[in-house]
Amino acid sequence: MGIGGALLVLASLFLFVVMSFWMLVSHLVPHTGNWLIDWLREDTYYCMLLPLTVPVTVVASYLKWFTHKLFQHN
Repeated sequence: MGIGGALLVLASLFLFVVMSFWMLVSHLVPHTGNWLIDWLREDTYYCMLLPLTVPVTVVASYLKWFTHKLFQHN
């Protein structure tokens, strides 16, 4: 695995940990006084918006590839 692949794996792992904390753990901690953690704790919209963009992106990429193949072979 090259340097690009390793960076991609590390970035994915980092985002997984951050999103897991945001969606699951941040609602269980008490008010901390830290504006970022308190904002994550009170948030009900953006914590689901970011993970839901992944399946939408996969479907859109597949449809783009599929329509490109149809156009290419006709």
